[in-house]
Amino acid sequence: MAEPVWMSYIGLITGAVGTVTGIYGAITGSKAIRLAATHKALDLRLKLEKALVVANSQLDEIPDLLRRATASRNSVLAAAGAFNSGTKQLWDRDLETDQAAIASLKSELETVHRYAAATTEVELAQGIGLVHALAIKISQLESKYTDTMVANDVARRDLEAARSR
Repeated sequence: MAEPVWMSYIGLITGAVGTVTGIYGAITGSKAIRLAATHKALDLRLKLEKALVVANSQLDEIPDLLRRATASRNSVLAAAGAFNSGTKQLWDRDLETDQAAIASLKSELETVHRYAAATTEVELAQGIGLVHALAIKISQLESKYTDTMVANDVARRDLEAARSR
């Protein structure tokens, strides 16, 4: 009969150890979840800040690109004898539109800065998405004027080839 009494004590001790271990595991697990959420928010905040820096850097380079592209375009139009043509007027109109778009992009980037102070992962992810959308628009403007400068170089070579004949 003494054997079953010892078995119940062993069961009681094992159950108590399991209970303490379970409670400790639950506390440790909840701390780990909170820590992971904090790290995730920090990681997203860093990605947002990096994306903002890159987008602002690209946007700051656009006015110089527009100035160089305009000078290149004007020299090609002047060499072709079309400086006061409708093509020049279309270029000027496009340039004004794009300069307004640049100002709009700058103000949109400034409003996205408020997402950097966000506390939830959802808000931070939304901010990253907005910055990437703005970066795409900036890249499109860059490629438009870079392509124009390449086309101007080709036109310049064609004009030189035609004159040398």
